[in-house]
Amino acid sequence: MSKIVFITPHYLEQHRKTGFFWMADAFHKQQWEVLFFTSPISFISVLNRDNRFRFPVWRERQQLIEKKPKLFSFIHFTLLHKVDFSKAFGKSKIGKLFGSIINFLLTPVCSLLHSRLGKSRDFIAQANAFVFESSPSLELLDTFIKINPKAKLIYRISDDLRLIRVHPSTKKYEQQNLKIFDLVSVPSSVLFARIRELEPTCALQLDYHCVNRQLFDSPITSPYATRSVINAVFVGIGYVDYDFLCTAVKLKPEWQFHIIGPLEKIPGDNVTHYGEIPFEKTIPYLKHANVGLQPLKYSVGAEFFTDTLKMIQYTYFGLAIIAPDFLKTERKNTFYYTPSDSESIQKALDNAGNYDKKKDTMNYNINSWDELATKWIKQLNL
Repeated sequence: MSKIVFITPHYLEQHRKTGFFWMADAFHKQQWEVLFFTSPISFISVLNRDNRFRFPVWRERQQLIEKKPKLFSFIHFTLLHKVDFSKAFGKSKIGKLFGSIINFLLTPVCSLLHSRLGKSRDFIAQANAFVFESSPSLELLDTFIKINPKAKLIYRISDDLRLIRVHPSTKKYEQQNLKIFDLVSVPSSVLFARIRELEPTCALQLDYHCVNRQLFDSPITSPYATRSVINAVFVGIGYVDYDFLCTAVKLKPEWQFHIIGPLEKIPGDNVTHYGEIPFEKTIPYLKHANVGLQPLKYSVGAEFFTDTLKMIQYTYFGLAIIAPDFLKTERKNTFYYTPSDSESIQKALDNAGNYDKKKDTMNYNINSWDELATKWIKQLNL
């Protein structure tokens, strides 16, 4: 029986489903034994009121649990884990120095703690492949190789490490180890160019995010009260341009805006907030919407978000997409605005409202996660 381990900060049964979940699901559907290995998570996460503790991660810590036949979960809970403290104590020289000292001390301590893999060790030793997500858990690579040096190594760069707050050693570790992997997979052409520059000799491959066709193509009743108005939907948790949302709601009082995720309330009679809901329940809102919103707030490296899972899902359902102009692509279904510019926001809203997907002849060529899993299996001779 073939076995594979997915190493990620995510918890298997959390509501928000990222691409990593669907890749694990695709291998599981192809009769692989799958271990969803959640790391890092520690008492630091408890102090930070980590959202994962809304789920039974505390009760399940350090246990190998078979959630479904051949689908396992392991919460790699440790005393501490690496967090970037460089900005935690302010911008003063003393604050930065103190943060740097803590960062330095965390490295040897966490390296020792992270080697304790408990009941997951036997599964890791027998696995055919390890799939690491771009996160602090990447630094478990050496430990996994020592346990099982024969396993194929895949690095799926779901997020640019410049965009997530990680310990400085994690960024350095990534650059040092890129060429060790049998496959380095990225979902964005922008990220592909950055990684190619970072390490020209690594086995780099562009694999766009995919969709779960079985879920997406099933007949689903519309959750919207009427189709006579334009329904604009946003699904997300962070990096949100609230100024755009507030402006759009005012500029289009005849539209209905549907906000899904744990976000601040946007005032307006034409806004409905749903909070965070299980992924399967978001699908009807996407499938029957007219417009998909990607109101991203700019930060260093944000250009990577041109090809996010959200953008791929919006496109698969034939939605018009509204996004900031630093996310420009060749997609004919995407309309851009300049942040904080109400005139350009108005134009983007108007153009999106007039979009006719029947006249969009562009071939978006969106694959299923099953197809991506099959590609990797053949490519790496798994």
